[in-house]
Amino acid sequence: MLIRSKLFLVILSSSVVLVTTMYLLIQWMVDSQLLEYINTREQKMLDQVSERLGNLYSINNSWDFIEGDRRQLDELSKTIREPILGEPPPRPRHHEFRGREMSFPPGGRDHRGPMGDRPHYESRGRFGILDNDKNIIIRGSREGSILTPILAKGSRVGWLVFRPPKGPGEDFDLQLQKSLSDGFLIISFLVLLMSTALAIPLTYFIVRRIKILEKGALAISSGDLSYRVDDSSSDEVGQLASNFNHLAKTLEKNETARKRWIADISHELRTPLAITSGELEAMIDGIRPLNIISIESAFAEIQHLQRLVNDLYEMTNADIGAISYDKSTTDIAELVHHEVSQFGLLNRDQNLKITVNAPESAVNIFADEGRLKQLLQNLLQNSFKYTDIPGYVRVSLTKRDVDRARVAELRVEDSGPGVEVEDRAKLFDHLFRVDKSRNRLTGGSGLGLSICRQIVLAHQGHIRAEASELGGLAIIVSIPLI
Repeated sequence: MLIRSKLFLVILSSSVVLVTTMYLLIQWMVDSQLLEYINTREQKMLDQVSERLGNLYSINNSWDFIEGDRRQLDELSKTIREPILGEPPPRPRHHEFRGREMSFPPGGRDHRGPMGDRPHYESRGRFGILDNDKNIIIRGSREGSILTPILAKGSRVGWLVFRPPKGPGEDFDLQLQKSLSDGFLIISFLVLLMSTALAIPLTYFIVRRIKILEKGALAISSGDLSYRVDDSSSDEVGQLASNFNHLAKTLEKNETARKRWIADISHELRTPLAITSGELEAMIDGIRPLNIISIESAFAEIQHLQRLVNDLYEMTNADIGAISYDKSTTDIAELVHHEVSQFGLLNRDQNLKITVNAPESAVNIFADEGRLKQLLQNLLQNSFKYTDIPGYVRVSLTKRDVDRARVAELRVEDSGPGVEVEDRAKLFDHLFRVDKSRNRLTGGSGLGLSICRQIVLAHQGHIRAEASELGGLAIIVSIPLI
């Protein structure tokens, strides 16, 4: 079933339940309130008729004045009933009442015909009188009747018999009740029709917006990563559209990075291969002599190519989380002192001065010692490659509180040249190098800092680049202490 049909059925079903509940509650309220009103009114009328009959009995000292005279009883009840009800209601419009006149039977006899022969508000035939011993003075219906005592001078002298109305045809209020019930039913049906009419465009509006997202998903799946949908709405569908656009933007960014990654790898691999191929071809053609110097030059390019492939392999493993870490309690201060001294010995002829400022006491972290050595070596190599001669490299290690956590902060700084602000965030990207010419005389493969970032992240740390006080670049690494 389509979502449009499901939404329509859900809205329609909800409307049916709500309207039905509303109808039943209103009907119950009207029935209870109207019944209470009718009972109160009828009791008031009975009390007044009973009181009037009691007064008349006190005057006549017997029931002879009214015995058998139903017309007089009807007139009496009418004079009391109409003020309570107000003005008599209009004659019913049913066809059986048209052209008929109300008449009273002569002699007080009750010649009652069909119910339609008299107005529904008339009380004739619904009253009767019994004496104190319940002998009939004026006959009234006994079935379902109410007996009200008639008092004269404080003593009971008889009983007033009253038959309550049994249906809408006998009482105006009951007819009103039926009319209200019918009206509520009609209104409920009309509300359901309106709900149905509103559900159709509402479901179309909601589904139309989902269709837009479906169209966008098809465009993305077909390769159009620049496709965007309208996300100006602030509701849930608008939030979904915003998330869709964010996903499309991320996919587009990743696709761009993937293409750049492939292009950069191709460029990095093509250059040493072209140099090696050119040198070997020159030796084959006799342009270059086949001697140890030429072979060493070709071998150096092959070694560079091998290092590049190894870096790419390691970088790929780091991205997919395939690098294993054997972590244990490691003194990073001792490791810093050792690596800096080693680099100082290996590069003492480059006219670069390196200093270290690290505690002599242990600074323990939970880390893989081998990966930490790789991290330090990559950072030091990066500084030595890009620092102008004569230059200065400074390594420092301190303990600091960062975001309510104790960390070991390692800083590797050089004297320059510096890196532009817009390029600092890109230093940790794959194959990124500040030198746009990609000249290997001034740089490596562009993967060293990317590998450093993966190692730091694997140790729940942070790495960033900022300007150094020495005039060059500072790489700051923070790793939690234990």
